[in-house]
Amino acid sequence: MKFNFLIIAVIVLGSLAVAAGAQTTAPPTAAPQAVPVKIAVIDTDAFGDSKNGVKKLLTAFSRIEGQLKPIKDDITAKQARYNILVTDIQNAQKAGKDPEPAKVDEAQQLESDIKRRQEDGQKAYERYNKQIAQPVNIEIGKAVEAYAKAKGYDMVLDAAKFAGTMIVINQGIDITNAFIADFNAKNPAAAATATTTTPKP
Repeated sequence: MKFNFLIIAVIVLGSLAVAAGAQTTAPPTAAPQAVPVKIAVIDTDAFGDSKNGVKKLLTAFSRIEGQLKPIKDDITAKQARYNILVTDIQNAQKAGKDPEPAKVDEAQQLESDIKRRQEDGQKAYERYNKQIAQPVNIEIGKAVEAYAKAKGYDMVLDAAKFAGTMIVINQGIDITNAFIADFNAKNPAAAATATTTTPKP
């Protein structure tokens, strides 16, 4: 009984398919035309160029460097003293003498201090970067979006993210210099000092 039912079902479905095929003989519709996309390229690495970069961002970097200077100077001084001690210890060993215990202890202490200060410097850099540079980077990101919309671009590709893999044939689509000039004109470097809050220790 099931076998007969399946045969009938196949016949019915087959006839319906033929009927449907006969009724859907409308002429094929033309494929929709592709909408042209206006693409631009920008190199965000150029924003930090010391000569031609984004002045407000460079000011932020300068402030961070100023905040880190005491740590950097301390590490430099400790490293210089450590190098002198290591040289003295090595010279004594070459001469077949035992290094002065005080110098060995001081060198070991300095080595530990330098490592700790480097870690302090890294943490301080991350903190200052978040407080000083990150707000400027966010502002620049919004400015890039606004600039692209104003110029009618549908997509902006960051060349810095595709280093070594992107080949720009038409340099006319590179908006890096034009954007930097526009941003610098609207956002003087001096404004970075006035609008950025003093970093918290």
